Amino acid sequence: MIRAKEAGEAARQIDDICRDVPVDKVIWQGDRPEVPREYAVGITGASALIAATGSVILELVSASDGHPSLLVDRHIVVAWQGQMLPDLPTFYQRLSDRCDGGDELPIQVCITGCSRTADIEKVLVVPAHGPRQVRVILCEAPVDWGALKKGASTHPAIDHRQN
Repeated sequence: MIRAKEAGEAARQIDDICRDVPVDKVIWQGDRPEVPREYAVGITGASALIAATGSVILELVSASDGHPSLLVDRHIVVAWQGQMLPDLPTFYQRLSDRCDGGDELPIQVCITGCSRTADIEKVLVVPAHGPRQVRVILCEAPVDWGALKKGASTHPAIDHRQN
């Protein structure tokens, strides 16, 4: 886990992680790529972090919103510490409360780490699918996604999103 005070600092952390990645190989949550499998790094927000399991929960408006977390080599999650919950029952209670309040819930994805398998010839394969690396940038303040995407960095992976 990487700590940051606010979106500007988180953007600089993203810049550092993406230093070796061409600008056209970075995808942000909400982007609508024509060919999603051609990206090296995906950047998403989180709806919750689960302390007991080290899991990240993503809310996706559509299935294609999952591309930045599934069809990349590196997944960067940006969250704020107020999204940290102690355990999954607490998260499920919050979902139940939202449903009781009339909310229609989007897709929920629980990320618990890199996938692995040893099914084939008892050789461990990591990842079996999905990203090889998941990094969480935890901000002290709520994340302004627009400010994060604009970023304070000079790396093209950040700057090209200013439009």
